[in-house]
Amino acid sequence: KVHFQREKISLSLPKEFIPLTEPSTSFFHVKSKNYLLSRGVTELDICKHNIGYCTSGKYSDMVIMPSYNENGQLIFFTARSILNEPKRRFDAPANVDKNVVFDENLINWNEPLVIVESKLDAIIVRRNAYPLNGKVLTDKLKEKILNSNVKEIYSALDGDALNDVMRHAKYFINHGIDVYKVNIPEDEDPTSLGHEKIWELINQAEKVTESMIFKYELLNKLKK
Repeated sequence: KVHFQREKISLSLPKEFIPLTEPSTSFFHVKSKNYLLSRGVTELDICKHNIGYCTSGKYSDMVIMPSYNENGQLIFFTARSILNEPKRRFDAPANVDKNVVFDENLINWNEPLVIVESKLDAIIVRRNAYPLNGKVLTDKLKEKILNSNVKEIYSALDGDALNDVMRHAKYFINHGIDVYKVNIPEDEDPTSLGHEKIWELINQAEKVTESMIFKYELLNKLKK
């Protein structure tokens, strides 16, 4: 067994949070739902992930996507602007420990795992998709995977994340887990590709080998 230090986490959803599962004809409810539906999120996804929105406060005009641990405790949430505001496109609670296992309650740890960058990417992929909420493998995630029955990992990070894909692959291969690289175009991600297209690419994923990693290192394509 692999163990890392654990820390207690305490977090609440914004007090302005309104679940999208609550019926409403308000402007922000309709706009928030249309924002999600236009990106391939379904009504079932909204319910499954307890997605909501805020009309005031720090996260005003944003959809809120919570993440829970295996006990149903809130451990993180991400926010996306439903308006086209480049300066506040994404947001998340500050000073919260990110060394956690996101969406732990939704993952089958006995099946192949699809690793993506964002919560929205995971929602679009749907089947056993894990959001890194960035590009970093947390110690808690490593512990969870190494102590589980996950035998295969499909890395579906954004198309510009080759270095991270190979770095992650090297770690898991060294621990006896097969890793497959999903070849996503450089300017795309699972959300922009959509559910059907990303699964076409997952099904065509290329197995990462030690010689492949060495080749990239030899060509100086990987950052140290």
